[in-house]
Amino acid sequence: MRWFAGSSGIGCVRIDEDASQQNRQLSGTRVTTMTSVSDARQAELKRAAQENNDQHRPLFDQVTILSLDEIHWIYSTYHWSGDEQLASGLQRPDLRGAIFNNLNLANALFFEARLNGIRALNTSFQFARFGRADLSDAQLQDARCQNADFTGATLAGANLTQSNFTDATMVDIRARGCIASFAKFIHTNLQEADLRDADLSDAVCTDAILRRARLGGTILVRAQLYGADLRGARLSSETDLTDAEVIFNPKISQRHLRLCDVEWNGVALTRVPLSPALLLGDEELIDEQTTRSGRLKQMVEASHAYHGLWLVLRAQGLSEAASRARFREQQIERRRQFLARHILQGTGLWLLETVSGYGERLRRTFAWYLVIICGFAALYLTLSGHFTGTGCVDALVYSVTSFHGRGFFPGLGPNVTAHDPVVVLAALEAIIGLFIELNLIATFTRRFLGN
Repeated sequence: MRWFAGSSGIGCVRIDEDASQQNRQLSGTRVTTMTSVSDARQAELKRAAQENNDQHRPLFDQVTILSLDEIHWIYSTYHWSGDEQLASGLQRPDLRGAIFNNLNLANALFFEARLNGIRALNTSFQFARFGRADLSDAQLQDARCQNADFTGATLAGANLTQSNFTDATMVDIRARGCIASFAKFIHTNLQEADLRDADLSDAVCTDAILRRARLGGTILVRAQLYGADLRGARLSSETDLTDAEVIFNPKISQRHLRLCDVEWNGVALTRVPLSPALLLGDEELIDEQTTRSGRLKQMVEASHAYHGLWLVLRAQGLSEAASRARFREQQIERRRQFLARHILQGTGLWLLETVSGYGERLRRTFAWYLVIICGFAALYLTLSGHFTGTGCVDALVYSVTSFHGRGFFPGLGPNVTAHDPVVVLAALEAIIGLFIELNLIATFTRRFLGN
């Protein structure tokens, strides 16, 4: 005689031994025989399930499971399967409210299982499979879930405090409002995960994949995001990144943060410590491409990453960090133009970088201003016999006048012709001076007057 859990509750049906053996073979991984669980324990579990059924509660609500063998026995007894492929005649496990504290459930199968509200404190789920399982409001504190598969699982409201999800697959999980403070998500694949309003304070997300993850309202206070891949992630003004650790640390991760196509939506970055170098992982990926087309495509993505970061930093008044982001964006654009064989555009960007740092390096522009003035003054003094007496001062004044005068050449006398070497140099200095002045005005305006 076996107990069967159907949609209408528990029924008592008779199953011959051949059918029972077939069901055990179809129920997933290793399934123990009836003798693995004592007769007294079997009766105890059946009685608890019957009492819950009579009270219209989940069959194993508040029932303590003592081993993986008991789970296998329950699967066999109630015709349940946690395998990805559901065999004919079997149903998905319903273990809502069950207690799994301090167990070793490595490699267990819970595919599409109903695990709402379970308690699994200090339990090992290494390599377990929870594909599309419902773990809403589950208590998984201190759980060890390394290499587990949670693809498509629901973890809304679950408590994952201090749990370890290193190398786990958590693609497309629905974990809105979950608590995962101090949890470890090292190398975890959280692509397209819904983590809105979740608490990940002090979580370790080193090298985590958070591409296209929904992070609106997520608390990431003091979270370690070294090398995290946030490309396409959606944040909001309620997302809290206070003291989040994002600065490159080679002792922890060999990668930089990746931010292409992030939807910032007004998230505050004023309390996030940023690296003076401000190098993004999107730029690192350029050198990893093996083809020219691949490098060109990655350069566009890296440029977009810096541009988006520049916009949000500038909007929040973080001018120094914004300036560094725009500088790196333009550097990548210059490299892209040369790689695409657009020599004229690339040369123009190179000149802008050399003279003014794309309008972000005011000191560089002033330095070039002084170099041009003094350099041409030295040339005038060397090549011309027009300056006598106080020749150095005269040459310097003449250089300044030529730089700003646009063809006004004082003090050379009436016999000076247009092809005089000093006049030719002065004309050249006037052309260079126009370019330097335009860069100086643009740089000054950008730095102190916005745009």
